[in-house]
Amino acid sequence: MYLKRPISFLLLLIVVWMPARSVSVFAQTAAVPAAQPTLTRFLDQTNGMTADEAVKIALDGNGELAAMRKDRDAAAAMIKQARLRANPSLEASGAKQIGMTDNSYMVKGLLPLELGGRRGARIRVAERELAVREKAVADRERILASEVRIKFGEALAETLKLKFTEDVLAAAIEQFGLIKARVTEGKTAPLEENMTLVEVNRLRSTRETAAGRTEIAFLELRNLLGMKPEEPMRIRGDFDGLVAPLPVLVDTTANALQTRPDLAGLRAMEDLGVAQIEQ
Repeated sequence: MYLKRPISFLLLLIVVWMPARSVSVFAQTAAVPAAQPTLTRFLDQTNGMTADEAVKIALDGNGELAAMRKDRDAAAAMIKQARLRANPSLEASGAKQIGMTDNSYMVKGLLPLELGGRRGARIRVAERELAVREKAVADRERILASEVRIKFGEALAETLKLKFTEDVLAAAIEQFGLIKARVTEGKTAPLEENMTLVEVNRLRSTRETAAGRTEIAFLELRNLLGMKPEEPMRIRGDFDGLVAPLPVLVDTTANALQTRPDLAGLRAMEDLGVAQIEQ
């Protein structure tokens, strides 16, 4: 029958029935002030990192993006190469017989001619390849920025939850001290002190869980930013003004079809295929 009751009620029964010495030890433990708040390790509303700063750090230090930018620069260089005309060549050769007058010399010149629009087709292919790489870089930047903002929001949310939990725990510990004083004076039954003790211990467990979730959120954010796990990082910000009126669905759909880098990249690949066929 007791297994179906809430755990907090079972703890209350244990505290009620335990010896007076054990209750005293529990009371001394709860009377100790709460541990130093860990909130200052994560939140700094003055000098902390903002979401925009986190996105900039991720875009500047991401290794995959750096490699994609190198490919884009290489494609831009290929356009310059495609616009150059083939160099003329001059070749000279000769043969001479020793002791005889039968000698021969030959000079050969070569001037390549690109007929049928080959040079223009080559330039168009190079330009389409550059467009494909540019759109790929823009799409990766968009995805990375979105991931960073999501993780930043999760870290900020867990930090604010931790702050709320610590505030509630501090209030519970203060309330326990007042109730304990009233029990000492004989104005309150010891049962109320034991019930408050159970609640304080529950809040301490909740705080530890919240602190663990906050640590995990910050580790994931550091990973996206390319920071070391032990490197200190504090953030700042809030959720004021986060909820905005939703735009019209038709306008949003049209804007996405025109501006999304991944769709633009697919169109660029289609143009590249056409240019290659023409070449």
